[in-house]
Amino acid sequence: MNRIYFAGLLILFSFSGWCQVAGENILKAGVWKGAVEISPGRNFAIALEKLGNKNGNRYFFHSIDQNSYNFAIRKVEQAGDSLRLRIGSINADMVISVNDTAAVGFFIQRSMRFPLVLKRSDQPLNKPRRPQEPAYPLPYVEEEVTIENQKEGISLAGTITYPRKARNKTAILLIPGSGPSDRDQSIFGHKNFLVLADQLTRSGYVVLRMDDRGTGYSTGNYATATIKDFAVDAQICLYYLQNRKEVNTSRVGVLGHSLGADIAQYLAARSSNLNFVILMAGSAETLSQTILRQTEAIYQQKGASPEAIALNSEILKTVFSSIQESSGREAAVEKLTNALEPLNEKLKAIGEEQQALIETKYPVTARSFSNLLSDVMRFDLFYDPKTSISKIRQPVLILQGEKDIQVLPDNADAILQSLPAQKPASTRLVKYPSLNHLFQTCTTCTVSEYQELEETIAPVVIGEIKNWIKAIHK
Repeated sequence: MNRIYFAGLLILFSFSGWCQVAGENILKAGVWKGAVEISPGRNFAIALEKLGNKNGNRYFFHSIDQNSYNFAIRKVEQAGDSLRLRIGSINADMVISVNDTAAVGFFIQRSMRFPLVLKRSDQPLNKPRRPQEPAYPLPYVEEEVTIENQKEGISLAGTITYPRKARNKTAILLIPGSGPSDRDQSIFGHKNFLVLADQLTRSGYVVLRMDDRGTGYSTGNYATATIKDFAVDAQICLYYLQNRKEVNTSRVGVLGHSLGADIAQYLAARSSNLNFVILMAGSAETLSQTILRQTEAIYQQKGASPEAIALNSEILKTVFSSIQESSGREAAVEKLTNALEPLNEKLKAIGEEQQALIETKYPVTARSFSNLLSDVMRFDLFYDPKTSISKIRQPVLILQGEKDIQVLPDNADAILQSLPAQKPASTRLVKYPSLNHLFQTCTTCTVSEYQELEETIAPVVIGEIKNWIKAIHK
């Protein structure tokens, strides 16, 4: 990478007067391509894009080498000839000094700084086609919001969208799935909730979508939160919606996808100010059961042998039982370490090819499952959603792709069966024969195919959601 140095770079971090930029700034509109220097001789291609129009400026970060594009930059600060841009979706910052044709500075993530150089380019970005993502300017109002969870001292950042001059509208809160998720539910190169929010808002609804706590522009710690904690955050967001002048307080609902559907179920069973519930790829089994069945389906699809799949399940069951039968993390680690010794002999015997197919390298240790061994995961792994589903009194729309290999399709039937016998007549289950976990029309229906598909969400699903909400409020 050819390095370019500005005199201003030497004082790049000495500014104390960073101020939020609302309008025009020193960065010219257009595409700025370049690279982050990960290590000497090893560069990572990125781009920064500024879109300007009469409604203001918008900024996007693009990770070219990862084929991941359109990460919204919602915080831009300026000091002199320098900018600090916060990329909330990936918890990173760019700090750059700028002139008319180039920018130089640092990419900062997890307290690590990497040099970067960008040059203004006339060449378009070779983005994967995502025809359902909205183009600016939008035909409705898009507003950045911050909602306080005062009890825990957490600020939840998000976006609310609503029709212009909206009054007395139905409102929907979107709850994303597992893993730290931004408000757009950016996953596998798609932005599912951005597309959903856009389509629903164009149809006259108010839509609120939030960054998970500890993710994006929200504060707090994702890693220490359980389904119960996320349900509390969602409840606070519902209160916020009901106090918006654009919203009909008796028509506020929630839509959850995957683990977000489990959170929605937990919330619905305990909330008196929730009017309807939409569950997309929701579960009626514990997370530990979902992980077991999900891995069996995925590894079978990848071509792993029955012996390797059975061994993977045996290892996972050993992990879960070690957690369940221990009083805390340290005790679980000790118990699991001893239990894995005989299983490692089996793992060695299946060979490296099968190990790769089940994503478990010999020797497997307790450390390999550190993400499951936290005390926080103890609740989520063994919480039974049916205990909440049986208490849901609101109308429920259950949506399920029959090609889903992450939350297997029979969960949808189990959700319907677990609802109270006297459920509202508008409660409905819809299955889609050719849709995957993200509700895309799939061909191979593998997880790896998600990113290859242009479709973010099948239009028939969006249509079903809109029609059902309209029907229950006639």
